Parts: sequence; C-alpha cells; structure tokens
Amino acid sequence: MTERIIVIPARIKMKKDFTDQTIDAFEAIAPLLRAQLIIDELCHFDNEWAQANQHASAGQAWFHIVVRGSCVLEQISAGPLTIEAGDVVLLPHGNAHVVRSAKLSIAEGVPAALPNALRVPQSNAHASGTELICGRLAFETPGNPVLAVLPDLLVMHAGDSGIDRLSTLLIAIRDELDEERVGGRLIATELASVLFLMLLRLHLEESPPTIGLVRLLGDEVTSRVVIALITDLTRNWSLDELAVVADTSRATLVRSFRRVCGQPPLAFATDLRLDFARMRLLRSKDSIASIATQAGYQSEHAFSRAMVRRFGIRPSLMRSKDRA
Repeated sequence: MTERIIVIPARIKMKKDFTDQTIDAFEAIAPLLRAQLIIDELCHFDNEWAQANQHASAGQAWFHIVVRGSCVLEQISAGPLTIEAGDVVLLPHGNAHVVRSAKLSIAEGVPAALPNALRVPQSNAHASGTELICGRLAFETPGNPVLAVLPDLLVMHAGDSGIDRLSTLLIAIRDELDEERVGGRLIATELASVLFLMLLRLHLEESPPTIGLVRLLGDEVTSRVVIALITDLTRNWSLDELAVVADTSRATLVRSFRRVCGQPPLAFATDLRLDFARMRLLRSKDSIASIATQAGYQSEHAFSRAMVRRFGIRPSLMRSKDRA
C-alpha cells in the first residue's frame, strides 16, 4: 500500500482569493473533524530508546508533540522521518509506527508491542534527552469522507518563527503538564484539541494541488458541491442536482471541476466514495456489504467492480493484504 505523507511548511503562504473560501469550507466540514483528545503520557527518554505503537482502535489517530530534543518516526511502509522540538505529528488513520532515537531502526529489532524505554514526568525546563507528549484523537464521526482523504501522516515543522500561534500553544501545553497544577491536564487537553484543529486547517490550506478535495474546497463554486457530497455520501447525485447546489449551470460546474481537479463532478464524487470505502475496509471491521452500502452502492458486486477499476484490487483482497 502506497504511503502518503504531507509535510506542512512552517512559513505559510496563502493566496488572497483562497483564504475566505477556505475558511467557509473549513467551518462547514469542521464538525466531521471534531475529536476527543486523549493525552496518554508525557515521555522523557535518554540514550538509545524506542517506543512502538500498534494500530490504534477504529476512529482513533495517533499524535506526538516533540517538546524537547529530537527523534525519528518510522513506519514499516515508509522511510524514517526526523522530528525535532516544536514539531507536531498526526497519524490520522492510526497506523502502527515506532518513535525512536536516531541510533535505532525497525530493522534492528524494535519490539513489536512494548517500548524499551522508561517514561517519567520531567519538570526540568533544561533537561537533556528527548521529551514527547503522546496520545490519541478519538474522532466523533469516524470513517467520514474527510478523514478518508487525509494522508497517512501529517507533520508540522515548527523550526521557523512563522507559526507563532501554534508555537505559543505548544509552550502552554508543555507548561501545564510540567507544572502539575490543579486542572493542568484538562487545560493541556483542551489546548491540544485546538492545536490539532489548527493543524488540520493548515493541511487544507497548504496541501499540494494533486489532492482534489483540498483544491475543490478552495473554489467558491466547487466547494459547495464538495460539502454537499461529504454530508450525504450515499445519495446518488445527478449533475442537475449538483448544479443546483452550486447555484450555477451544468456546463459551468463541469468546467469548474475540470479546471480545479481535472475531473468532472460525478467522477470526483465516485472517487470520493471509493476513497471513503477504502479507508473503512482498512480501518474498520465492518462487513464489505455494509461498507458498500455506506459508500452508496446498491450491491456488493457493483462495489467490488468499482474498487477494482479505482485501485486495481478487489475489496476482500485489499483487506486481507493490509492485515497480512
């Protein structure tokens, strides 16, 4: 399975004609991104160490915030990624991974389930070693199409001063956990929830144009259609209905979609449903028949044919291959 990684640059460059439209679209899809943030632990590591994380439960995403020092995040299907103090990492689909010191690697026998490092609270602001805030996001609406099109890994590098608000939030989270004051963990959790909502907004603003959903949300006409599609994924939309939603003609709507993402609107709608279905196949225990229905298909056979056309593999083989 191809790994998808998006690295968000620390210095944001936003187009003037993109900003207001993106904010409107983001507000519309934000309810699908709401999540309870669970801070599992504040980890302090010295010398050589590794922390292994299995696939998260369905509807949960892993996150790591590097408070001090640096480390490497490694997945079986992707190369190592170095993350440093101030960096924030989110794995939206809860993929299994290892966070480790630079001197170790998965190939050297990192344990499959339990970390081989001591995790203790650290209150010394000038401590050596690496310090991480580790936890999970439990999404209120798991399996929704917005999450389905997110990459496997979101990274915000904060080595530049361009993201002052995010840096301020990071410092506040660290201080609340370090100082161990009354209510500190609750406040840190709320602040971290805001941090990740801002991270996801940055992803929508800065993603490459190859991701059709992101570009479509930045266009005044096409964004209305996208929002309608993701809020009623199972509906068998016609081109006339989508044109009404977009408040434009059929021809203008088709031209707008082709200009923004290179596809006509109905083809995009099909791809969106199948991306959603792929995520449900890989990240849930729902039956293939149930996933077919969730994606708007009347029969499992029709769904299987569509998946083969889109991904070159039948749903049952896709699921078994991922879990092999």
